Amino acid sequence: ADAAAAADAPPYAVAAWCCSCSGLLRLPLRRRRRRLLLLLRLIVTYRVSRDREGKVKLSGELGYDVSLGTTPPETYRSNDSNTTPETEWQRDMLDRLEDRAYTTCVLLLFNCIFAPVRVGLSAEFETSKEFRQYCGACHGNNGDGQGEAGRYLYPKPRDLLNGKVRLATSSNMIASADDIKLVLLNGVPNTSMQSWKQLSARLIDRMVTEVQEMQIIGARQRVLAVLKEDGLLVDIDGNLNSEGQQAVIDYTTQQTVATQRWVAPPVLRSSDSVLEDGRKLYLKQNCHKCHGDQGEGSFGVDLIDDKGFPTFARDLIRDPYKAGSQFDTIARVIRLGMPGTVMPSSGALSDDELAKITVYVQSLAKSPPRQMGNIQRYNRAIGFRP
Repeated sequence: ADAAAAADAPPYAVAAWCCSCSGLLRLPLRRRRRRLLLLLRLIVTYRVSRDREGKVKLSGELGYDVSLGTTPPETYRSNDSNTTPETEWQRDMLDRLEDRAYTTCVLLLFNCIFAPVRVGLSAEFETSKEFRQYCGACHGNNGDGQGEAGRYLYPKPRDLLNGKVRLATSSNMIASADDIKLVLLNGVPNTSMQSWKQLSARLIDRMVTEVQEMQIIGARQRVLAVLKEDGLLVDIDGNLNSEGQQAVIDYTTQQTVATQRWVAPPVLRSSDSVLEDGRKLYLKQNCHKCHGDQGEGSFGVDLIDDKGFPTFARDLIRDPYKAGSQFDTIARVIRLGMPGTVMPSSGALSDDELAKITVYVQSLAKSPPRQMGNIQRYNRAIGFRP
């Protein structure tokens, strides 16, 4: 507002100029959001009242008059008999300034808030020829899940830089080298991820190491982007200080280092009483709200994964289980959830209750499991019954 008064121009013009200035876009993300919110507050909060002399009076805390300092073109004519052409023209010009300033602020603010932090491989790492040959078509040559074949697949290929490996067996749900190797050897049921058992053991091990390196680089670049963009833990030269470097190490470790393998409770023998108790726990834990009263899966329930794609809760009767149908794998998914999906953890269950609900879910499955193609899986995700 002070700049507007000094320049003899309405503050909306100053706001529009500030928003279009390239210097604003170079500010750290947090300061950029704060600046844009202040500009929006200036536009929305202060009501503009105009008098017949073409002056602009800002009500509120400003308390001074600012003249537009311009004259209308000779061809301008007002339809309002109570105002002069100069006054009417100045009002229209101010309306345009307000609209442009407001629109620019809103668009830039949305860009600041909703722009996702997505990273790619840097010059420090390049995928191998074997990865590009066997995995690049689906997962992309740099592992970002944007391979050329990905548009035809459902569910979508995993983003190995920014996504989570879902079939993790550790207590913190971070995939270990053994978890990644198991996926490469066995594939993932009811997806386009096939088994690569035909590859040599040495090549499989190299692929596992490469995927782990991608996850480390992705985690490091995500936290670096946030810290530098927000201006946090950065010195005057724009480099991370010692505290910022430690924050990068801590975050990378948290996101990529698997803890000990999760251990399932002892297996219960199936009986009528166990199945009855398991059924009660199934309803008490609200499993039926997604998987259906009888375990037939979700229909008409809008579910999305961590990338925003539509997805569906497993049909416990006919669909193959991604992690497997063994007692320990079903119990693990119930206890810890499934990374990257809306499948929650059930940490409040006792080991005895977990065993009972696991036996009940196992009892629902019918053999052989139903196999679906990509189009069928997509139609299933958006609510159509296969």
